[in-house]
Amino acid sequence: MKFPMKNKIYYILFLLYVTVLLISLQKEVQLENEWKAIMNDFLMDKGYRLLGVPTAYMPPFYSYYLLICKKVFGFTSWIKVSCFIQAIIYYFSLHYLFKTFLKDGLHQWRIIILFLSVLFFPPILVGSLSISSFSLSVSILCVFFALLYKIYDEKDVKIENMIYIAVISIAGLYIRYEFIFILILSGLIYLFLRKISVLNFIKILVFVFLAYLPWTIRNYIYIGKFTYSTSLNYNFAKGYNEVYDIFSSYNFPYAPETKRKESIGLLYKELKGEKEVDEHLSALNKDFIDQHPGLFLKLTVQKLAINFLQFFPDYKGLSKYRIYIFYSIFFVIFQAVLILAMKRLKDAKNNYLLMFTLSFYLFSLFFYTIAPMPRYFLLFYPIFTVIIVKSFQDENGSYFKIRQKKTAS
Repeated sequence: MKFPMKNKIYYILFLLYVTVLLISLQKEVQLENEWKAIMNDFLMDKGYRLLGVPTAYMPPFYSYYLLICKKVFGFTSWIKVSCFIQAIIYYFSLHYLFKTFLKDGLHQWRIIILFLSVLFFPPILVGSLSISSFSLSVSILCVFFALLYKIYDEKDVKIENMIYIAVISIAGLYIRYEFIFILILSGLIYLFLRKISVLNFIKILVFVFLAYLPWTIRNYIYIGKFTYSTSLNYNFAKGYNEVYDIFSSYNFPYAPETKRKESIGLLYKELKGEKEVDEHLSALNKDFIDQHPGLFLKLTVQKLAINFLQFFPDYKGLSKYRIYIFYSIFFVIFQAVLILAMKRLKDAKNNYLLMFTLSFYLFSLFFYTIAPMPRYFLLFYPIFTVIIVKSFQDENGSYFKIRQKKTAS
């Protein structure tokens, strides 16, 4: 897979981007939250652990990425170097996404401006310049969906592109647990459109599963569960309980029998290993749904509304000066335009992009009701932006031209 930039303007944009990165990274960047705990255990040669206990709470890709950066750039600025690297990866991933979808008009000024607007979109830029798996997650999704479109656009599917899909899927699985659902949903769309055979789809799933098998076996040996991630129960338990605040990021699972909120640190101290922690949280989830079905339904509807509005006053970096209001207004308008784009795709009988966009838009709304914050819509933001632009592209590769309706002679 190549990432050529034929037009000199993208070299200039790249230099501009690097300059902004270097200026932004002058501020102090630190390890935070679970990454700090995991890396502290790594640096003490305990292996992949969280608070001293073997963990599957976070898929390991990003932790090992940080560990490699620490080993290679073993000086005080290694954290900044890791941020710089992941931001550069995002640049080329975004360029590849734009190039694949909008190849006919990539060098038009309208597209360059849109490219810059996504590249420098403040929430994504901040996410790229922090110790978070967010930036690499967005990068992987950009390349994954670009490859999906490239394969669909081919008359004869090339075997190397199928291999690329499998490899990037493995990277996605090792960095975010929900990627398994994204992979399966993508495969089902391709099966429905008869762009991939059932046999080839099974081959990809088997290949991906075999590549991930060592991690699930490791989890069974060290944790006692044949699983690739245990984070789902924790997020769900944080988001569904009697004292949950839909506007706050500082929620913890709530145990009604002890009438207390339970942090990961507290649970790890009181329970024997992550398997018991996961089972305890699962029990909290089940009991809450059984005992409070009405409240569960109410919270679900509220969280869906929050996901659509992207309204989150307590989101770090947005609450200052009430920026979250403008953030919310922007994304409501953005989603309205996305819905209009889907209508245009329907009118143009572009069934692939329509199914592709609708499926993952609904996925971003419904799946992330389990998450404490709606920010995960940002994972799909570059992809949805490209699809919006694509829907306004005419047959000649021009954009935003108003077509005149043909009149009957």
